[in-house]
Amino acid sequence: MRTVTAADRRKNKTTERMALRPILLFFLVLGTFLPCLRNGFVSLDDPLYVAQNPHVSQGLTWESLKWIWSSTEAQNWHPLTWVSHLLDVQLFGLNPAGHHATNIVLHALNTAMLFLLLQKMTGARWRSFAVAALFGLHPLRVESVAWVSERKDVLSVCFWLLTIWAYVRYAETDSQKPKIQAPESRSKPRITSPSSKSEIQFASSSGFASRHFWYWAAVLLFVCGLLCKPMLVTLPFALLLLDYWPLRRWPLVPVKSLLLEKIPFLLLAAASSVVTYLVQERGGAVTPGDTLSLSARLGNALVSYVRYVGMNVWPADLCVIYPHPGHWPVGTVAGAALALTAVSALVLWRRQSLPYLAVGWFWFLGTLVPAIGLIQVGRQALADRYTYIPSIGFWLAVVWGANKLTERWRNRETLARAVGATVMVVCVVLTVRQIGYWKDTKALYARARDVTQNNWIASACLANELQRAGEVNAAVAMYQESLQINPHRTEVRCKLADLLAERKRLDEALAQFQMAVTLDPGDIYANERVAGVLQDMGRFDEAIDQWNKVIQLKADYADAYSNLGNCYGLKGRTDEAIRCFEQAVKWKPLSAQNHRELGVGLANKGRWDEAIAQFQQTLQLDPSDVQARGNLDAVVQDKAKAEKVGRQ
Repeated sequence: MRTVTAADRRKNKTTERMALRPILLFFLVLGTFLPCLRNGFVSLDDPLYVAQNPHVSQGLTWESLKWIWSSTEAQNWHPLTWVSHLLDVQLFGLNPAGHHATNIVLHALNTAMLFLLLQKMTGARWRSFAVAALFGLHPLRVESVAWVSERKDVLSVCFWLLTIWAYVRYAETDSQKPKIQAPESRSKPRITSPSSKSEIQFASSSGFASRHFWYWAAVLLFVCGLLCKPMLVTLPFALLLLDYWPLRRWPLVPVKSLLLEKIPFLLLAAASSVVTYLVQERGGAVTPGDTLSLSARLGNALVSYVRYVGMNVWPADLCVIYPHPGHWPVGTVAGAALALTAVSALVLWRRQSLPYLAVGWFWFLGTLVPAIGLIQVGRQALADRYTYIPSIGFWLAVVWGANKLTERWRNRETLARAVGATVMVVCVVLTVRQIGYWKDTKALYARARDVTQNNWIASACLANELQRAGEVNAAVAMYQESLQINPHRTEVRCKLADLLAERKRLDEALAQFQMAVTLDPGDIYANERVAGVLQDMGRFDEAIDQWNKVIQLKADYADAYSNLGNCYGLKGRTDEAIRCFEQAVKWKPLSAQNHRELGVGLANKGRWDEAIAQFQQTLQLDPSDVQARGNLDAVVQDKAKAEKVGRQ
């Protein structure tokens, strides 16, 4: 029997401590985000993704599994994300706690996996722990975790990390020397690569097979990640950064070889980018260039980079929507450009001695490119959720840079642990507080309105929630506030006008609808509502003119013909009313109401047989239409009376 030495015992204790770190991280993140379980669904995308989606609400079925491959709902194509929602419904139904639990577990797994991956690549245990903890516990993560619809974030990053893990294994098999795991205080570990073709030729057949296995495993995992969220298109760029540090494959492996092995990843990223752009453009999510100029988008991108740095360092006033300012002042854009250029030049200058600064900084810049707004999607200037992947690079540069800066300090380890523990506690407190703002939609938008300036989107969305809750006066005030900030939003003006019309404040409603038409003469809904309110006010001549304008905008609009016919009928212009009702039936032949209205018009002209035919058609379409049945009986009687009078 082998005697257990003191060295063996120390080795076992070290192994146990190493195993405890990822477990500690997992449960620390899990516990921090547990308050999400008390939150419900929010009206922002959650009904579309889960709560009111008829395909998702049926759970895992053959029909739903076929649907996910063709679905472009929410202006995205992400089949695996849909699969995860289907599984949640299958397991938890529409109980929001179960859906939140899946997000929490995925995020906790991502945090633990990030630690293991960084430790594997660098051998630096505590620095890897610090980066993973800052990533996992930071309040910027709340939007990705507490928002059920952002399942695509936590799920895609799980595949992102698995892809890098497989790639690291591929890089290890590409090396003829074992990877050296150095202790914290020693030099950085390196994965060396063969420097000549002869060394590759002497590799064992099993190593060759393993190398190819891990390479294609990385490609397959990357495909899975793209099927969750297309923001992973920057992963080939991230792999090149890792080749430089900490894998140290570059410059030992020729740049040409490193680029060639990225070709499958680049082709997949390009295909995903094209599909995503087409889906979002067709869905109306891409802001047209004439609405927001290239200079405005570029300026916002530069300022947003600086704002993202600030949000990572000082995560105050976080919220769900940061409205796009349009054009930032020239001085602000120039200052942001200067700051970004200065930092980039500095890390490039020190890239030989401090390679982690360049890798972390350019990871942060590069992985933000798809969401930085050069192609503007949505109405936000930036968003917390966009930092999920980029923050890894940011904190990598910060932690490794701080380690280098303090390497000659006395009592450095004690100080580092104290600072680290303090930062973690602060992050936990801020994160738990931020989770509370996601408890419901009203709290979510109230928070956004409170911590931002001139946020017309938050005011309008809060108004919608207040209206839904029956707080009409407060809703009217919020709509008015939104329009004071941005008076050109016709959809907000129409919502206010609809609310006023429901409250029988028709004069005020008409004024708002007319202003909407002035702002956008081609807005069919605003034109239609002007006509409808005029009709409700008994101003039939004006209503007739307005309904004719609606028909000019949309010649096949059956409802407009129906309403115009009613106006003509109320004015006693029966022949014109009949012509309108005939058009309504033509464009909407399955509407029982249209047939009934045409029948009434024909009856008023004494065209009994035609009227009877229309009422019979009405009852075929809707046997429960009591009014049509009464009209039919009355017309039959009137016809009989007329025939009797004629005989006499």
